Amino acid sequence: MKTIIAAAVLAALIAILTPTSAGATEVDGGLGYTPQPEATRAALPQPDYADVANKQRALNWRAFGLKYRPSLIRLCRITGAHPLPVWYPPRSRYTTWREYGNACKAWAVAVYRRERELYAIVAHPNGTGAARWWPLARYVGWPAAQRSAVILCIRLESGGRPWAVNGSCVGLMQVVGGSKDPRRNLAQGLRLWRSRGWQPWGPMTARGW
Repeated sequence: MKTIIAAAVLAALIAILTPTSAGATEVDGGLGYTPQPEATRAALPQPDYADVANKQRALNWRAFGLKYRPSLIRLCRITGAHPLPVWYPPRSRYTTWREYGNACKAWAVAVYRRERELYAIVAHPNGTGAARWWPLARYVGWPAAQRSAVILCIRLESGGRPWAVNGSCVGLMQVVGGSKDPRRNLAQGLRLWRSRGWQPWGPMTARGW
């Protein structure tokens, strides 16, 4: 009897200690092994676009180009010059701030150089006479519809000579207390015209303007 009991106890212990198919299913999905813990991933390197210095450099160059962009657009329209890309490079095309900064720098320098080149042509026109100042008048804001009137006013008042002085009247449009700088004088004349029309210019009103 003792032998039978001992054998039964031994068989029960073996059954308990031996993994069953059901037990394997609970542990590893029935694959027959216990999965090992997943290896910890190595920390990813910090991407370059997070570099604060390169980011600020890119944004500074972009702001520099945007400063001269409106002027370049006006000058291209006035002179009929072939425009450069007037929008800064899209950020999505570049993977790092360094690359984007280099692209913004190239764009901003091109915009600045082209703007200065066209402005020099408009602000210092070749030739003589009043009509040569019309592009600069357009640049400062004179409406296109006033082209003939502006050219006539400059011809009658100063003969197209920026340094002309007649008492207190100065410059291309002979503005009272005006500037000899052509751009400033045309801008002063524009402000006066917007407030009073052609009334301040006697030669213009005498001709029905």
